[in-house]
Amino acid sequence: MSPRADEMAIWDAGIHIYRQGWPLAPTALSKPDAASLEDYRRASEAVGTTHVVLSQPTAYGFDNTVLLDALHTCGDRARGIVVVPPDTPPSSLLALHQQGVRGVRFMMFPGGVLSWHDVSSLAAKAADLNWVLKFQITAGQFVRHADLLASLPARLVIDVYPATLDRSDETAARLIAAMAAGRTWISLSAPADDQDPKFDEMARRLILANAARCIWASNWPGSTGVQHGLAWLNKVAGPDIADRIVQNASDLLG
Repeated sequence: MSPRADEMAIWDAGIHIYRQGWPLAPTALSKPDAASLEDYRRASEAVGTTHVVLSQPTAYGFDNTVLLDALHTCGDRARGIVVVPPDTPPSSLLALHQQGVRGVRFMMFPGGVLSWHDVSSLAAKAADLNWVLKFQITAGQFVRHADLLASLPARLVIDVYPATLDRSDETAARLIAAMAAGRTWISLSAPADDQDPKFDEMARRLILANAARCIWASNWPGSTGVQHGLAWLNKVAGPDIADRIVQNASDLLG
C-alpha cells in the first residue's frame, strides 16, 4: 500500500527484525528476543512511520533470509541494508538490489562478521549499485580509518549517533568535515542515557552544521522506543528541521 498523497513521509532509517527460533550465526554474542514486523507496526503506530529501513542483525551474520522476507512483505515502503561476504559476485548483489536492498552494514564491534580488510572490495561493488556503506563504529575507529573512509567510492552512513561515538569536540569536527564533503550521512538515534545533556549538544551541533546529511533511526527493538526516539529528535532538532530529517533517507535510499 502506498502512502497517501497528503501523507508526510517519515522514514525510520534503522530497525532490526528477529524471527523466533531462527538459527544464529556462530559469531552471535547473545540470543535476541523475537521482534516481528507486526511488533514494529504496533510500536510505531503512534508515530506513523511511512517507510522503514531494515538493517541486518549482527546475530544472523551473513544469513539475510529474515530481512529479505520482511522486505518482500513491506514492498516499496521498505529498504534493506545487508551483510554479505566480500567475495559476493555482482550478480548476487544485483539480485538483492531488485529485492529492495540498498546497502551493506559493517558492524565493527565484537560479533560483527566483516572487518576493515573487507571494506574496499565491498565499497567498489556497492558504488556500482549506488548503495551505501553503513558503519557502526567507535570514535577511535572513525579517526584511525578516516583516510580510508574518505577514499571510498560509495556513500557512507555513520550509524547510531551519538551513542556509539565519544562526545569530544574533535570527533564532532571530523564528522562535520566528512558531512561537508558530501558523501557521509549521520544516522541519529536517541541514546539510552538521554539524561546526559552532552548527547543532545553533540547531536545539535551536527544538525546545525548540516541537517541535509542527517537521517533518523529508532534502532528498534534495541532502543528506548520509536515514539521516544522521534520525540528526542524533535527536542534536539526542533519540529521543522526534524520534519526534514525524517524525509532525508528517501533521497539516500529510496
